[in-house]
Amino acid sequence: MTSVSIVIPCYNGGDMVLAAVASALGQTHDETQVVVVDDGSSDEATLRALDELRDDGRALVLSQPNGGPSAARNLGIEMASGEYILPLDHDDEIHADYVARAASVLDSEPATGIVYARAERFGASEGEWDLPEFSLKAMFARNVIHACSMYRRTDWSLVGGYSTELRSGDEDYDFWLKILALGRGVVRLDEILFRYRDVGSSRAHVMTHADRVEALARIFAANSDLYVEHADAMAEMLIEHQRQWDMLAHFKKRYGRIEDAISRAGGFRARLTGRGRTAH
Repeated sequence: MTSVSIVIPCYNGGDMVLAAVASALGQTHDETQVVVVDDGSSDEATLRALDELRDDGRALVLSQPNGGPSAARNLGIEMASGEYILPLDHDDEIHADYVARAASVLDSEPATGIVYARAERFGASEGEWDLPEFSLKAMFARNVIHACSMYRRTDWSLVGGYSTELRSGDEDYDFWLKILALGRGVVRLDEILFRYRDVGSSRAHVMTHADRVEALARIFAANSDLYVEHADAMAEMLIEHQRQWDMLAHFKKRYGRIEDAISRAGGFRARLTGRGRTAH
């Protein structure tokens, strides 16, 4: 049985990290190690939770000065013993047979480098996380592989780990693209095995358009060979985006006239009403 390490970076996660670790420790795959990396947490609830985990002894708990999730994951993987790695954020959870199901795919399919499951949201919103099925065209448009996906530790080493130069959240996208550049395949499990906690205020919600453009430019520059190698998929994505923009422009032009007419009518009605009140 192939060994797997679940790596959980934690920064001021409060009691949520205990639930994440409990879901990791509850895996049906016998050869599962749980590694928690304290990324310089400072709040009392988190420090108490981490002390509880250390006292429990079933998880390896490491500490580092605050360096961000990429640095925390890289440290955890460096110290982990598993041949396969499954990252898990401190506020998320996994179903009991996720590791067994994903590891079975990597065991039986040497050409596969990434295995992920369908996901569900909980917390601020509930229901299935509607991510499209993987394809290079979809991946070039945006990241469609969530962070809690299993891969081989050897591939982590080959690509140099997670980038610590990108904004939080973008390091996952960059990391998956680098593994794809190795020629690895991707498999999505059909079951919902990952539980993503929607806290209602993720970094993705607060990034400006300029931030997003800058991040995508850096990701593109770091993975330009992959984009060039699969120029056909890139071209398909760009054509589809152009169609969407053309359709948006069409509707804006068509229905914008109606909106303008309604606006003008509203102004005219207001002037009429105002005159009527003045007359009285």
